[in-house]
Amino acid sequence: MPVVTLPDGSQRRFDHPVTVDEVAAAIGPGLRKAALAGRVNGKLVDTSHVIADDAAFAVVTDRDPEGLDIIRHSTAHLLAQAVKELFPDAQVTIGPVIEDGFYYDFAYQRPFTPEDLAAIEAKMAELARADQKVTRRVMARDEAVKYFKGLGELYKAEIIAAIPGKEEISLYGQGNWVDLCRGPHVPSTGKLKAFKLTKVAGAYWRGDSRNQMLQRIYGTAWPDKQQLEEYLKRLEEAEKRDHRRIGKDLDLFHLQEEAPGAVFWHPRGWTVFQSLIGYMRERQAAAGYEEVSAPELMDAELWRQSGHMEKFGESMYLTRTPDERLYAIKPMNCPGHVQIFKHGLRSYRELPVRFAEFGKVHRYEPSGALHGLMRVRAFTQDDGHVFVTEDQITSESVAITRLILDIYRDFGFEGRERRHLGSRGGGSQGGFECRGDRVHPEQGGGRFLRTEARVRPPGRDWPRLAVRDAAGGPEHARAARGVLYRRAQRQAHPRDAASGDVRLAGALFSDPARASCGETPSLAVAGTGGRDRHHGAPG
Repeated sequence: MPVVTLPDGSQRRFDHPVTVDEVAAAIGPGLRKAALAGRVNGKLVDTSHVIADDAAFAVVTDRDPEGLDIIRHSTAHLLAQAVKELFPDAQVTIGPVIEDGFYYDFAYQRPFTPEDLAAIEAKMAELARADQKVTRRVMARDEAVKYFKGLGELYKAEIIAAIPGKEEISLYGQGNWVDLCRGPHVPSTGKLKAFKLTKVAGAYWRGDSRNQMLQRIYGTAWPDKQQLEEYLKRLEEAEKRDHRRIGKDLDLFHLQEEAPGAVFWHPRGWTVFQSLIGYMRERQAAAGYEEVSAPELMDAELWRQSGHMEKFGESMYLTRTPDERLYAIKPMNCPGHVQIFKHGLRSYRELPVRFAEFGKVHRYEPSGALHGLMRVRAFTQDDGHVFVTEDQITSESVAITRLILDIYRDFGFEGRERRHLGSRGGGSQGGFECRGDRVHPEQGGGRFLRTEARVRPPGRDWPRLAVRDAAGGPEHARAARGVLYRRAQRQAHPRDAASGDVRLAGALFSDPARASCGETPSLAVAGTGGRDRHHGAPG
């Protein structure tokens, strides 16, 4: 019979299999009432999950970061249920959790209006008050495809059909509505007490402009009304600081349909732009960076060698010349800097070599994703690459991190929160613990502690250094990435008189004062060296 070990090390013994809900009740009625889900042997599960064997156990409440994600994911389901009750002909597609909220995409015959959103939100509140029980069941893949086709949910059927045949398909239902989902979810809709629909926008099915345009409804959800009101107040403050409004009011820049995603800088705006570049040029020179400039148009073969064409090809602008050569407009600066570095012989005594560039880059973004200066197709990437030996990785990474934090501070972003940087998956180089302006190497990196104290497990993504804007709003993050170039791509190493070639690790970063933002800026920390290894991260 199961023995359940609690986070404090105490144990509860049961003479029969028990659910998460029953274990929470055995601990105390207050905990049972607060339970949103459970963590059994490290895995998040529903409160209805049955524990049959000995297990490590914890209850997940709205005080846990995972609990907030569960609230938001369950609220996305509540949104879809409300839409289906009000608009039966609408088809549901996907509804993930995003930063500070969620969205759900719907296929419908017309765009949803502000009046529709008000009606949908009212229906959501009604369904939440009904406190409908949320249930989970499983189906075989082919049976699930047939089931959703029978409901007229062709998008769901398409998603399920792409899942491997042997994989278990889980469905969640509340009231008369059922959705495909891995879960977990709240035990009942009554747990969803504070939510708000914020906007509606267009989005292509699977992000492909060749597919049907869907209606994406955004929303936010919080554990209680107070946190919801605080968030909505932050949105109001952010709206006052909307860069598009400021750009128009101060006559800084504009965008127009003839050049989607590209900025027309007016004299005042260009002055600000050049001032930022001047500031960064001084900071980088003081930090030992040499400014370079690589061509905007280069043979596509370079991008195939670097792996960018394979990983990033759909977002690159290509052109074929009359002499049948295929060229690419650079989406990143990486291969150009490698060409500069490997031109001629270099001694290992020259390392580290630090390059910086204010490179004009172009990347295709779907028209529905474009957003002022924040999501564009053409921008100046304040970018740099540091070429180091393995024993220089730690010192250079610490120096880069200090530079980033110092620059953030100059722009009003104070480093008050504790942050972790680490190598992907926890490499031997360890991580870096950042508190304010101090950076300390630490052992066992590979995890990232978000400003809200969320832990990003090793291997999920490149770690990030995050700050919040003046309104306390969404995070602006720098991805920490280590990039290793293949020997075949580099074709040249610094020479060590004793042993020949020296292995290199390339550290990539983009500075925080990027003059024209096309995406959130990113910091890169060097990964460990390795023979002919390449992480495949497009630059």
